[in-house]
Amino acid sequence: MPAITTMKNPNTLVIRRYEFEYMPPGDSIARVSAQTDFVIDGEPLGRSVDIWSERPWFGRTGFDDTEENIGIFMQELVGAKPARNQLGTNRLVLFRCHCGCDYCGVITCEIAADENFVRWSEIRGEGWLVSAGMAELMFDRTQYVNAIEEFARSTFPSSDVVRSALKHVRRQTGPRD
Repeated sequence: MPAITTMKNPNTLVIRRYEFEYMPPGDSIARVSAQTDFVIDGEPLGRSVDIWSERPWFGRTGFDDTEENIGIFMQELVGAKPARNQLGTNRLVLFRCHCGCDYCGVITCEIAADENFVRWSEIRGEGWLVSAGMAELMFDRTQYVNAIEEFARSTFPSSDVVRSALKHVRRQTGPRD
């Protein structure tokens, strides 16, 4: 893949965990579910794609999974590993159902990366409606990797799997698809 063109004002990524109160069906006690979101230029992506009101039932990210899958997801985010999903579309899953099944519907994107930038394009729902007009997002690779690393280190400080994945995330250079 050719290098991604330079950009004067790349988007800024922060990864943040939010808590959502919910009432399980047939239960009389409210519960709290923590879910991760990608905050782009100060706005949670979950709000931009109009899933905020569906949380916690829909909106789980790869950071809300098992340790092994979190490690793989981080490498997919930087283009170090090909994106994978249960639908076989080779698109990066940004959000999925709380049950973890992609067949309930997902919000995905194409991801491309080189030594300078990471690009999310064709952000869309697969089996899930997404607000129209979602723009392509372009991130400065250094800021993007730092955001992933900062979130992972603070959220999973004792995970050897996540620490190992961070080494792969940090050392990835050159063009990636």
